[in-house]
Amino acid sequence: MEITSANINKKNPMSVDVHTYKGEEITQTIDKSPKKVMIIGSAVAELIVKFEQQEKVVGFAYSDQTDSKFAEEIEKLPLVRKMWPSKELNVSRASLYRKLSEGNN
Repeated sequence: MEITSANINKKNPMSVDVHTYKGEEITQTIDKSPKKVMIIGSAVAELIVKFEQQEKVVGFAYSDQTDSKFAEEIEKLPLVRKMWPSKELNVSRASLYRKLSEGNN
């Protein structure tokens, strides 16, 4: 899948062909854009910054790249954990993310 600034602004629902971990191609349909997101890894953080969606980030974990051209902007994201987050961390913070999302629609 190629992501460009041209298709970030498409209206939903939006269908995208992706591959499973087994290499099978499937179509994933996105019914509506998320209001808030928790992101894991610098690669995803770079995409968020590239497409100017930082205001949707409620948490960022696993800052694994230091040579990003977006390093300064990525540093401003709300870091919740330097390492890979556990499932328990995400579950324990789910209600917080939900409250943040509801308060900033």
